[in-house]
Amino acid sequence: MAEEKLDVTKVARGVVPFWGVLGVAAFLMNGFRRVLPVALEPLRSGQPLPPSLGFAYAGFGMFMAYVEGYRGFHLKFSPNVVARALTLTSPRAGVWSRIFAPLYCMELFGSAPGRVVSSWSFVSSIMLLVVAVKRLPPKTRAVVDGGVCTGMSIGILSLFYHYLNLVVFGVLPPIQLEHSKASGTISLCPVTLLSTTLSAVVNIFFGTLLGKEALERFQQRPIGKALMKCPISGKDGGSEAECPMAKFMAGLGAPAPAPDALDGRAATADEPAAPAPN
Repeated sequence: MAEEKLDVTKVARGVVPFWGVLGVAAFLMNGFRRVLPVALEPLRSGQPLPPSLGFAYAGFGMFMAYVEGYRGFHLKFSPNVVARALTLTSPRAGVWSRIFAPLYCMELFGSAPGRVVSSWSFVSSIMLLVVAVKRLPPKTRAVVDGGVCTGMSIGILSLFYHYLNLVVFGVLPPIQLEHSKASGTISLCPVTLLSTTLSAVVNIFFGTLLGKEALERFQQRPIGKALMKCPISGKDGGSEAECPMAKFMAGLGAPAPAPDALDGRAATADEPAAPAPN
């Protein structure tokens, strides 16, 4: 187990994974920097906030801290970014994936088509909400931006938490490949909710254009073997007990079943091997 952790931390300390994580963090910090002045305006005005505005300001901040910061960033977005950064150390990852590592880590390319559509919908949702919030009255906009700043600050800290937890202690991030609709739950985060809606609209459009069966085949198509090699063990299709990243590698093409706990157990001869990706 100690040797496995050493290998993981050595991979995570590479320049390319660090560039991918740092680029995503810079993207988030730039957005945080833009909305922070408006969010602090009620506090810098020197006048006491009306009770209704103060309650809305604090309440929406706590709401966004949970649904956006904790559930959206800490449990889903940040772990997946760090996990995808590890795959960039593979010799076959490709030059473009390394140059545009932050975009790759956000799954804007180099992933299964369905996940790429979801990621672009997520980014588009942020842009649409930024435009919409700018049209709100000043006090209402300050409340919204205050909540956004709270959620994004937790997201930035979460990203560095998962990365440093991997680099220092060798703890792999908890990857969640399932979408909220698969678990039967609806996200309360405005960005995620709008992103899910946009993804559904895109799927309906292409489903009407290509046909339902063709769309399903397109969404489930794996991205090929170029990125399926585990950067830690060097295996192309080992069992999940042998390769701690096997679930994530398989998830690049389609969701995989939950792996065994990462307790360092080696695969035995009677354990069925995971099928090799197509």
